Amino acid sequence: MTILPPVIARSQRTDVEREAAAYRREVRFSLSQSLGLLVTLMAFVAGSRAIADNSLLQHQATGDLILDRRWVPTTDPYSWTASNGDWTVQSWLASVLYASLDRLFGTSGVRAVHGLVAGAIGLSVWQLVRPARQVVPRLALALI
Repeated sequence: MTILPPVIARSQRTDVEREAAAYRREVRFSLSQSLGLLVTLMAFVAGSRAIADNSLLQHQATGDLILDRRWVPTTDPYSWTASNGDWTVQSWLASVLYASLDRLFGTSGVRAVHGLVAGAIGLSVWQLVRPARQVVPRLALALI
């Protein structure tokens, strides 16, 4: 006849055992979660690269005009041949955002916000391809 050790009730566990069990639950990352984090970080890094858009400087200058004058310009302040011609600023909000970020944080602030937006898009894409269920097809769909 073998004597089995008594079963310890959950209420009788020591504090160390409870903390160890909680730690094991908190630290577990599935492969899917790890790859989702990787996709998000890759999107952030790609989005925070040097901005090569040639209209960025015009957006910043227009945003500075709007912030300084407190109104959206309706005539073209930049053209030599069409100065004072009718002009519609279609992306005035982006211009104000770029100029504000540049004033507060410099170019690195604009790059950081681009990186955050790209990271959010990467995370959203990873969540949208969740129905693929298998990790490899899901990763392939996210990276396309």
